[in-house]
Amino acid sequence: EMEQVPSMTYDWFNYGGITRSVELIRVPSRFIRVMEAALVPDKTFHNIRLRARLNEPEEGVYCRFVIEELGIDTTVQTDENGTAECILWASPQLWDCENPRLYHIEAWCGQPSVIEGEAAEAVGEKTGALTWEDYVEDYVGFREIRVQGKDIFLNGKKIYLRGVCCHEESRKGGRILSEEERMEIFHTAREMGCNILRLTHYPHSEQMALLADKMGMLLWEEIPVYWAIDFSNEDTYEDARNQLRELIVRDRNRASVVIWSVGNENPDTEERLQFMSGLAAVCREMDDTRLVSAACLVDVNTMSVKDRLIPCVDVVAFNEYYGWYYRDYEGLKEILDHTAIEKPVVISETGAGARAGHFGGREELFTEEHQEKFYQKQIEYADGRIQGMFPWILYDFVSPIRMNPWQEGKNSKGLIAMDKTTKKKAFYIMQEYYQRKAGEEKE
Repeated sequence: EMEQVPSMTYDWFNYGGITRSVELIRVPSRFIRVMEAALVPDKTFHNIRLRARLNEPEEGVYCRFVIEELGIDTTVQTDENGTAECILWASPQLWDCENPRLYHIEAWCGQPSVIEGEAAEAVGEKTGALTWEDYVEDYVGFREIRVQGKDIFLNGKKIYLRGVCCHEESRKGGRILSEEERMEIFHTAREMGCNILRLTHYPHSEQMALLADKMGMLLWEEIPVYWAIDFSNEDTYEDARNQLRELIVRDRNRASVVIWSVGNENPDTEERLQFMSGLAAVCREMDDTRLVSAACLVDVNTMSVKDRLIPCVDVVAFNEYYGWYYRDYEGLKEILDHTAIEKPVVISETGAGARAGHFGGREELFTEEHQEKFYQKQIEYADGRIQGMFPWILYDFVSPIRMNPWQEGKNSKGLIAMDKTTKKKAFYIMQEYYQRKAGEEKE
């Protein structure tokens, strides 16, 4: 059971069956398998890299790229790997959360028509003389995300990640969300003041990333290398690597996706280090336009974020529940006091259970008042010392391992109840905090 990714132990419900649309696409024998467009991360905000990869490694095939609004229309030939690539200077409006500008990008591939005599000499390599065999299009935003020291920059401006975690779970349909439900997630997160969603703990539908591009919401995406899996098993690594590669290929044109995450709450062993550092290397090899992260470990002996994986990531994230699983709120302050890392540090999970509508003392577990106090304490100890926070979690969700009377098969740490409507007191604490943080960025 440990060979799977995820293994058989996880804190959510893995719905079965076909949960996403299945499409059959008719393609010619030579077609564009992957088309990419991105801003080169060189701080100029002007160099656009365009790349098309064919289904077979074939040299000398013509690929044409057009971005009409930027005056781009260029044709290049594929190399021996079947990849055509160019970097062009342009002045795109940059994509960001306030102005999620997308450009229509078109790509063709094909070989010159058979032309004889004088006409052949006159035509040369002009695109008009090509018989295009395949055509693809996409709407892509151009933005640059990078880290410098302890800070994160979007398009050269320092940002604080005002996040929240989110599972892919419908009110009624298990993992099948309607377009309206997806839009509701974005609207609710925006109402809370968020600029980023952490899509936990597995790849969500690609519709989420397409919508995030239009809505101007950043995304943290991850694969389910979760808790204890068989880190020494080569097949397990290949499974995880394949999931990661498929996710990167699928969403690499989505400006909203700014972080690839390679794991969550895994025990510190040599095998785990090799496994996860290998996945981080896959991210870097395939994509230089995004940040790499993982939920790193806290050493409870030194009360600090301490993980051999830290050199492999751009953003050091850690999960902590001080004031919930540990009744001592001060634990978070201690961790931040003892952690000296010259990289951005974010809290990738924090939270406390509360049953919606159950009120009582501020130290009484599962009351809205206790969850409210929990978040007040988190903000008190963490503000100004981290570069982002991701409360666990936006909505209550199904978790069969939580069968106590207060939860009855649900994880009740949501800031909003399972009906996705009833907001708990803690929601408003985070909303007030994020609105303040957003105001500070505008000053």
